[in-house]
Amino acid sequence: MQISFRNLFFYIIKIQYMTFQDGIILFKSGDYDAAADHFLQVTKEEKENHKAWNALGTCLSILGEYDDANNCFKNAVHLQPNNETYKNNLIKNDLKRDKEEDIFSLDDEPDLTQKINGTQKNQKFSERNWKGP
Repeated sequence: MQISFRNLFFYIIKIQYMTFQDGIILFKSGDYDAAADHFLQVTKEEKENHKAWNALGTCLSILGEYDDANNCFKNAVHLQPNNETYKNNLIKNDLKRDKEEDIFSLDDEPDLTQKINGTQKNQKFSERNWKGP
């Protein structure tokens, strides 16, 4: 059996399309982790695929991975600067992250003036060297 270059090309395109489409199906079913994996694979294979960057950002935002989602939305906007949906998703992600950061407070939380003036130092969870209970 001989495979032509044309058939191989269309097969590769179909596989990539199916991967993106599978991601959409998983997203719609609520399996955001698996959908994110599919979209991540598409972005690795097609760095210029703005739809995959936006979809990956959406999954990551839902999963609470706001910084990574932010990078994905920025990539989508960079690739499609006039796309209002991508711009809005970037803004929504920032608002969602900011809202979540304000939900929790502790007695030893920095003074409000530190927050307003930006003198409070934010540290990522992974940078705190937390060992667990």
